[in-house]
Amino acid sequence: MPRSLVFRGRMSGILRRTLPLATLAWTMSACSWSDAIEVVDPDVINPNDLSSPSAAQTLRAGVLLRLAQATSGGENVFLMGGLLADEWRSGDTFEQRNTTDQRILVPENSFLAGALRSPMRVYQESQAAIRVTRQFQPTPRANVGLMFALGGYAATLIGEHFCNGIPYSTVVDGEVQDGQPEPADNSFVRAIAFADSALRETSGPAADSARVVHIASVVKGRALLNRGQFAAAAQAVAAVPTSFIYQAFHSVNSTTNQNWSLN
Repeated sequence: MPRSLVFRGRMSGILRRTLPLATLAWTMSACSWSDAIEVVDPDVINPNDLSSPSAAQTLRAGVLLRLAQATSGGENVFLMGGLLADEWRSGDTFEQRNTTDQRILVPENSFLAGALRSPMRVYQESQAAIRVTRQFQPTPRANVGLMFALGGYAATLIGEHFCNGIPYSTVVDGEVQDGQPEPADNSFVRAIAFADSALRETSGPAADSARVVHIASVVKGRALLNRGQFAAAAQAVAAVPTSFIYQAFHSVNSTTNQNWSLN
């Protein structure tokens, strides 16, 4: 091979190896070192950014996710309550589930934190979804009604599974304000109020409105039943078909149905 071609080939190889380094050096010189190492956490969403129709839709989807987690995913109220009531039996070696199954109530049981936190998230996040949906996606109103109904359902579950002294915290301007311990009956009062609000939000597509009416009616009836108001409870659910079902679905690779896998 002629020497000039060999030289040209070696030079092109050197250029290919050094050009990216030179480009990197030029790029780094165009900004400060502090900018280069600064990391923006993509997992944290600023509440002020939740101000759009897409944010409203995302918040509502988040409530549905929290509902699945609270009722049948993870250390949920259905699992822990079912172990206590012998609906379920513990099939593993975790003391937190075994003692609950044996009705040995240990205040330090760490699994109870998740069982309370998960329905509380449904209750709290439903209110955020309601605020943003009303502002940016006011129609169909049944979307707002569904959030009220699910928030009321979460309050019902909390009152059914936990003793007196339940704290309902609030979020004001992004800051959490701790709630004071309340009697369990207050949860049912909250649930009835949420159900009544859901029943007022029934305009929109007929099928979706009917579904919200059924969910809200069942929530109201169940909360009234827990308060011993039997006649009012029967009246609240009188128009709900006995075949009505509200289903929560699970992904095969996330938020799986732990009621099955833990028993």
